[in-house]
Amino acid sequence: VQLLRQAEINKIFRRTVLNTYKRVGQILRETREEKNLTVRDVSKDTNIAMKFILALENEDYSQFPAETFTLGFLKTYSDYLKLD
Repeated sequence: VQLLRQAEINKIFRRTVLNTYKRVGQILRETREEKNLTVRDVSKDTNIAMKFILALENEDYSQFPAETFTLGFLKTYSDYLKLD
């Protein structure tokens, strides 16, 4: 009985913890929307093509020509949104 309770507690804990963490793309999109910015606004202000903004938000890293671009655009975009 004790093991069953502990297993159930662990299951609930894992489900709760996993649901509290957001993915990078979700954080970018939600922050942009909270600031009432469009993808076009971000693109214009950061000089990052709209397709790359959308790729970051959708976590579709295959759209980038190299990892260097992905990391650079991610840093620029997160700095623009004032994220840590």
